Parts: sequence; structure tokens; C-alpha cells
Amino acid sequence: MHRGQQSAAHPLTQDGWAENEDFLFGVDLFNAGYFWEAHTFWERLWALEQTAPEIRRLLQAIIQTAAACLKVREGQTAGARKLLARAGLESLDGQKLGIDFDALARGARQFVEGEGAGEPPHLFLATVDDE
Repeated sequence: MHRGQQSAAHPLTQDGWAENEDFLFGVDLFNAGYFWEAHTFWERLWALEQTAPEIRRLLQAIIQTAAACLKVREGQTAGARKLLARAGLESLDGQKLGIDFDALARGARQFVEGEGAGEPPHLFLATVDDE
């Protein structure tokens, strides 16, 4: 996974998530286990003045989830729990930005608590037709 020179970020919208390269690249990075790098791409979108408050809230949740997953990898379970609680994934039920937030909440909680196979959660994006 390599990406050349970074261009200016374009605002993320609920209808345009499937065309937003920064958002999608962040999803790819997250799913590959590059949590810090995913966070940096999503933070670019979060920081844009044009980003709507409801989109900013969704970005904040996945940014904090990525940070929590990174803390798990660093062996800092208490910090991971705090970040995951701050992410508030349970309050973001349903599908937004193509993300199934219910599935993400379950997977992230299991990863932070060391349940199951200990696999990090994945962001499974819906197809545009599913939205």
C-alpha cells in the first residue's frame, strides 16, 4: 500500500463517502492494521471547515476506535478501553458512511477485551446501492 504526494482533502459527505479517497484510504489502512495511519487520513477530513457536524462525529468515532486498537497493540488495555468508551460506537447504530456501526462496536469491544480470536475489527463498507 503506497500513496504518493498528498493532495488537498475533500470534504466527506454522507452521499459522497464512496468517492472520497482519503476516507477510503483510511478504511484500507485500518483494515490492514495500520491504525495510526488510518487515523491521520480521517483526521484530515475531520479538520476541514466544510465537514458537517454529524460527519465530524462519525469521523471522531472511527478515529478514536483506531486509537483504541493501537493501544491494544501497545499492551495498554486501560487506555484502549477509555478511547473506545469515548468513541461511543454504541450510540451510532445502523449504517452510516457505508460502515455498519453495530458490527464495528461489537468487533472493537471484543478486540479491546481480548475476546474471541483477538482479531482487530474491520470496517466492512456497504456498496453504494446498499445505502
